[in-house]
Amino acid sequence: MEKLLKMMRQLSKKHKDSWTLHDKCVDVKLSRRRRHQRVYLQLRGQYYFFVSVVMGKTAVTKNDRKWNALARMAWRRNADHEIVNFAFDKKNRLIGVIRHPSEYLDPEELELYITTLTYECDRFEYLITGSDRF
Repeated sequence: MEKLLKMMRQLSKKHKDSWTLHDKCVDVKLSRRRRHQRVYLQLRGQYYFFVSVVMGKTAVTKNDRKWNALARMAWRRNADHEIVNFAFDKKNRLIGVIRHPSEYLDPEELELYITTLTYECDRFEYLITGSDRF
C-alpha cells in the first residue's frame, strides 16, 4: 500500500488544485462542473481497488423497482466501459470499481484510473440524480 500512497502523493502535487489526498482516499474536484467525487484506495490480496460511490444505500434501497432500474442501468454501463465496473457493495451502495494487479501499477496508469473513475461515477450520479452528493 505504501507504493500506491507514494504515487498518490506525487500525483496530488501535480493536481494540487483539484486532488486532495487523505489517508486512503482522494477527493477530486471537477472544476468545469463544480462537482466532486471521492475515490477510495484499497489493497486486497494482490490487487489495488479504486472505488467511488455513485449512489448511497438510502436511495438505492428506496424500493424494489428503483433497485431493479439501477441494476439494469449499471449492467448497460458495464457493457459500454472496459475500465470501470459498476456494482452494488455490501452496504447496498451503487459504486464504480477499477481493479489492477498491485505489482504492475505505474503512475501513468494510476492517474488514468483515478481520472476515469471520477468522471464515470460523476456522470452516472448526475444521470440518476442530477445532484452531487458523493
